Amino acid sequence: MDPVDLGGSLGEGVKLTPPRSFAVVNDLVTAWSGNPSRVHLSRLCAASLAVCMDGAPVYPVEEGNPIAYGAKALDWLMRKGVTPTRIYEVGPRVLHALTLTLPKEIEVEKIEDFTEATGEALSA
Repeated sequence: MDPVDLGGSLGEGVKLTPPRSFAVVNDLVTAWSGNPSRVHLSRLCAASLAVCMDGAPVYPVEEGNPIAYGAKALDWLMRKGVTPTRIYEVGPRVLHALTLTLPKEIEVEKIEDFTEATGEALSA
């Protein structure tokens, strides 16, 4: 992902790196795709930024609650001087970028084909 300008004490050129956990990304993307309320959308936008930033609160993946985490992320970002407007502007772009990191059906099918072929070769 390209660096972003968040303003506040975070400033310009904030590096965003997608989380390594597909579960984290899936939690955020699934909540976002369910037509969230405006309150939940603001939290999801904040959460999407925070999970991609060093130094932000850590997402408790075992809880699987991106909305609750988003409240913590929103508080953290706003304490850093990031405006709600900026969170709404950048958050959806980050959420979209995160959707692109999830495996697609065709990729999963290719992996399954490879696994099956490998399994056959090993059993022969």
